[in-house]
Amino acid sequence: MILFLDLDGVLHPEYDGQPTPADRQFCHLERFEAVMRDFPNVEIVISSMWRYEFTLDQLRARFSPDIAARIIDMTPQTERIDGKYLPARREGEILDWLAATGRENAPWIAVDDADWQFQKHRDRLVPCTWYIGLDDATAVTLRTALMSASNTDLTMVLTDKQTEETPPINQSMLQAATSPQIKRMMVGLKRMEQDESYCEEIARQIF
Repeated sequence: MILFLDLDGVLHPEYDGQPTPADRQFCHLERFEAVMRDFPNVEIVISSMWRYEFTLDQLRARFSPDIAARIIDMTPQTERIDGKYLPARREGEILDWLAATGRENAPWIAVDDADWQFQKHRDRLVPCTWYIGLDDATAVTLRTALMSASNTDLTMVLTDKQTEETPPINQSMLQAATSPQIKRMMVGLKRMEQDESYCEEIARQIF
């Protein structure tokens, strides 16, 4: 699971063309990191314009050590045309990064205040209001999006793994199981075959 993170308008408000005051920079960082700690398997890729001015290590230094360790990369930089940033280019940079790293099928979301930079994948966007940033309400939205994406990913993994590697479990197989532990495991797998909500229940327990 990958989270593409913008900074301006997300971890702190933007100020309508003016630099963010130093005492307001990263004012929402603690709230963001609190959410991320509840989803330890989520990797972070910086998609912010800050990557044009700072190295990856310099950006990591802005975060707590445990969260910084999960910041794995930055999206590629795109040349501007006549000094302008093209519409939907933020989305394109994310897709370029996924293709370059061979992770086109990986689940992902983006946290960004520029919804106009997304066209085909707006369903993956957790939008922030540029002059507010990641407030409590948006943090709830982010948490919900991460939980939904994580649950969907786990359900797909469990379903695909069972389809590819194991035959359907029938009654005779259950009767032949001698170990109580094995029997309980097989009963659980049988329920996964028949009941999608059971997969979601397992996911909720894990995440």
